[in-house]
Amino acid sequence: MKLVCPKCGYSDRVRTLHCLMRPVTITCRNCATRYLVNWKIRLPQDSAIICSWCAKKQADSPRCTYCGRLFYGYSPAKWEQAGHGPSQAKTGSANFAVLRNKPVRFRIITACLVLLSIVALLSGASHNRKNTERQYLTNYVLAIYGIKSGMELCSRTYGDAIAEWKKDKGADPPDDQEISREEKEDMAIVKGEVDQVMRKLENPPEKYAQLSTKLQSMYGNYLKLNDLANKPSGRLASFESKVEEARDSFSGEIADLKSNMPEQLAEELKRSGTKYNLGFINKR
Repeated sequence: MKLVCPKCGYSDRVRTLHCLMRPVTITCRNCATRYLVNWKIRLPQDSAIICSWCAKKQADSPRCTYCGRLFYGYSPAKWEQAGHGPSQAKTGSANFAVLRNKPVRFRIITACLVLLSIVALLSGASHNRKNTERQYLTNYVLAIYGIKSGMELCSRTYGDAIAEWKKDKGADPPDDQEISREEKEDMAIVKGEVDQVMRKLENPPEKYAQLSTKLQSMYGNYLKLNDLANKPSGRLASFESKVEEARDSFSGEIADLKSNMPEQLAEELKRSGTKYNLGFINKR
């Protein structure tokens, strides 16, 4: 491990693997000064740290709030030249006497800290994975709701013109008609929201890879319909048939999703059903 002498600034690589969980003294090979290395042990499940000297859990700070020793990497003890044992600082002598007199206690503390760190790391990883999966499903349901809302908005853009045309059964289908600026702005707002949610779903958990494929298919159909509504080609009769085609495709994808729905997604649909109108999913 690379350490820097706090007195002369000499940088040296020191082997400390055998004592990483408790304090230790290092002798500088340049100026022969001894200094105390007091480790700050950080637990992964929260922002707390543990002092390697007194083993007290506490909030992160530059100094242990229990034994008063400094943290930041290493803390220099009272300067002492190597080989001058009798003139050793009183504080340093007392501290290292405690280490010599209670080796079993510190070995037990070290073992416990190592075990706690491993358990915390494993439980933290499991907790993070579950949170990631749940957040993915929450965004997944929101994306489906947004896609459905966007498709309905696109399909209504020429609703009035199509209704007028159908009243006169003998009339020819009208030519293309421009939609209003307000309608374009509404579709742009909804599309922006859907795009934002879809970006959050770009890296799905491995267990939900198939769900991601189905959602991307729904999203692709929605984008096509959105482009068609903003830049129509052909007559209104053609637009109406493409709208029906997109709706049928979406309904088929929803039916396929329901037939192979994971239990976790079904639970998320129940929770989200209190916030969004998801009746189109439960419809048979």
